[in-house]
Amino acid sequence: MVGSGGEAVMTKNHIVMASTLIFSTLLLPYRTQSQTSTETLLSADNAYNPIPSPDGKYIAYVRTGWGRHVGISGFGRSNLVSEVVVVDANGNLVKKNPVANAFLSGWTPDSTKLVCYRDGEYSLVSRQGAVSGEGRLPGSAKVIGTERASYLPRSGLVIWSRRDGVHTILQTPNGVLARHEGWLGALIAPSPDGKHVATIGGWPQSHLKVYDIDRKMWADLGEADIHPDREWDYIKPSWNPWFTDSSRLAFFTRNGSVLSISTPDGSRRTEMTVNGIGGIAAPSPDGQSIAYVIFEPRPREGRPDLQFWGGTRVWVVSLNGKSEPLGVTRRSPDETYDLRWLDDHTLVFDRVGDVMFYKQARIWKAEVKR
Repeated sequence: MVGSGGEAVMTKNHIVMASTLIFSTLLLPYRTQSQTSTETLLSADNAYNPIPSPDGKYIAYVRTGWGRHVGISGFGRSNLVSEVVVVDANGNLVKKNPVANAFLSGWTPDSTKLVCYRDGEYSLVSRQGAVSGEGRLPGSAKVIGTERASYLPRSGLVIWSRRDGVHTILQTPNGVLARHEGWLGALIAPSPDGKHVATIGGWPQSHLKVYDIDRKMWADLGEADIHPDREWDYIKPSWNPWFTDSSRLAFFTRNGSVLSISTPDGSRRTEMTVNGIGGIAAPSPDGQSIAYVIFEPRPREGRPDLQFWGGTRVWVVSLNGKSEPLGVTRRSPDETYDLRWLDDHTLVFDRVGDVMFYKQARIWKAEVKR
């Protein structure tokens, strides 16, 4: 917490994970820096979920909207379009378009393949659309939590989370990797070095738990908020809380009011209070900054009984403790589902309008002057 003079103060309430857990707490000041916005439209596609390749040369995203041809008409999610597209860093289309009809999880570490999934099936797809490593998640037609899939860097295997009675199972095509009592959720994010797997549910205040593959141990990092919108997971945007060197994870907690940075085992943690409701924390490739979005909810158009999490603005905070948060975009009426770093000075993100059937979404870039 923060004392009356603005200094960081250690309290007993900080010891919430274990007796050996070490916290430091900072305040992100309400007086923040601003800059002339450098945001530019990257693609005019109706699209969301931009994910840069690890080498920073390409960006994959998902075209969306309504009208997917599945043999039936209606307004269920089966009618949601999901087409994976690859562009270069300037927004120019790569050879084949689209490369997959699926949702997008991420890239393989060598930037050559995309990890795609939908309706219980997964595949590894090249930038040109060549498919390899495809398969069907076992029991996906009957078992809860098997739609999302990710990629384990060390083993080169696809991994997913599923519910088995009262347990959560982390599984690969080679068998069960780990299990945990209770349903942890279907979102999983392996660390870049492949030594840990983070897992969480798509609902607010779900517990973020990390599995250490080598030590075969779980760590509970407490309640975490990926995004404040309870409907965020519906169209399957991606999630990656890891620093590039796999040393820490960044996420929001306490209803989006606190930005947390924790080691995988939870033994060391830094907390920063933000001014507003924050979400989708993204560490920079060099580990020196974290980008995040502040949301201002309002009633939905035509459904005032529901909230739309627009009023968004992208911020960046330096971790060297010498500067205040920097606003890098204008405030937008649209909602942002995914935020990533293309390189240490460039962010890519989406903006999804308050329009039925996801018919208004765009991919943007913004330069960060640090």
